Amino acid sequence: MNAPSRFSRHNPEPAENPYLTKPEQAPVVDPGRQVRASRVSGPQPFVTVPDLVDALPARAVRAQASLWVVGVHGGAGVDTLTRLGTGWAGICRAWPAYPDGALVDVVLAARTHYAGLRAAQNAARQWAAGQVPHVRLHGLVLTADAPGKLPKPLAELAHRIGGGVPRVWVMPWDENTRRKGQAPAAAAYAEFAADLNTILEGGPQR
Repeated sequence: MNAPSRFSRHNPEPAENPYLTKPEQAPVVDPGRQVRASRVSGPQPFVTVPDLVDALPARAVRAQASLWVVGVHGGAGVDTLTRLGTGWAGICRAWPAYPDGALVDVVLAARTHYAGLRAAQNAARQWAAGQVPHVRLHGLVLTADAPGKLPKPLAELAHRIGGGVPRVWVMPWDENTRRKGQAPAAAAYAEFAADLNTILEGGPQR
């Protein structure tokens, strides 16, 4: 399989609010293609906080990790992703929080079905509204829930969510993991791990 290409989204001026507006055209969100949405690097003003029932709680953790993969719903692929990096840890449906209040490096993880995307949107809004100041969010990993391209409504939703987080990686459907429980063979996973290691080490990003 060829290595995934990358593309950047450039929003027209005035900039849209990624949490409230809807794109005029559905973007192409191909499995295996990495989407970079780098214009958002921290909490934003005027972001609506999700309802309490939709918000992720903070959960105290004692284990130290160089990166926490936060599954915003069950079956988000947390175990697969945490195995890609040394010292990475996973947690599901909660924000990790160290007892001393130290910053936690996080990526969100979700599947590309509707429920997964909505859960990712709620978590992104919670972060963007400044509700989790102890979290240093590096981006969102969207893992395909089925082979092939996303239907247009889901692609539109993924597009909006991608505009509200620092970056998005879209992982392809991987039969190697589904059928055999093995590490994913798609090149996108290796590139994701390399990107995160570079980010965590403070090196130049590709």
